[in-house]
Amino acid sequence: MNKKTNSNYKVYLPNRAKEIVQEENEYKYSEIESSKSPAYLSINIKAMSINIFKDILSRYNLKLSSKLLELGGGYGYLSSYIKTIKPKTNITYSDPSEDAVKKSDQFEDFYGVKIDNKIVCAAENLPFNNNEFPTIIMFSSFHHVQDPQRACNEISRVLSNNGKLLLIYEPSTPQVFAQKYKKHVERSGVEEKFYSIKQYRRFLKNAGLNSQIHFYTSPNFRWKKSSTIYYSLLSLLPKFVCRFVPCSVVIVASKIAV
Repeated sequence: MNKKTNSNYKVYLPNRAKEIVQEENEYKYSEIESSKSPAYLSINIKAMSINIFKDILSRYNLKLSSKLLELGGGYGYLSSYIKTIKPKTNITYSDPSEDAVKKSDQFEDFYGVKIDNKIVCAAENLPFNNNEFPTIIMFSSFHHVQDPQRACNEISRVLSNNGKLLLIYEPSTPQVFAQKYKKHVERSGVEEKFYSIKQYRRFLKNAGLNSQIHFYTSPNFRWKKSSTIYYSLLSLLPKFVCRFVPCSVVIVASKIAV
């Protein structure tokens, strides 16, 4: 078990998988994303993600509770932003990369906020009590977890009864398109997985979570021109078509009260 305390964050990584090491190196040696790189470079990049988050909150009327946990939060830009719009919210933010968590200071300084708790941990091993959080957020990070069922089980454990898990802006694709989709969106050096709607539902159901899935077809704020064109066309089609082709999704999963 790797467990230590920094003045600014805590580390809990009982199983440092090779994929976590890969992602750690992706941050540590990036000219843009490293904790040692200038703040303005990463702040500029994440402006698009913040706009996507704002659009999704409004579009699907998603509510954030007064206490929440963000898993796979990268360098804390989203938790820092949430703190600006809901300053009284108690936010615990985490990521398996210690270098990413170190970089969160830059976003706190930029927004003029302080995140309440910072933890270096993986979604498959959460150092939290049962039923602790009424809201858990993962923004485009669930497809990075190495054991999705174990992650869902852990999330369900720490989610309070009737609490909400928000999987926001996740990639989804029928398995027949998985390899081509992977080539289109995967980052070099970072292991990512891509799931079908059926797989998402199974992971969540097995963990005792009911799920509602929204197909996010907005062409705005897409990273590539080809994606903007693709979603512009997809947004014109009936929503049921999205079940059979690659599409970004927003999943709201509720813990069944026992």
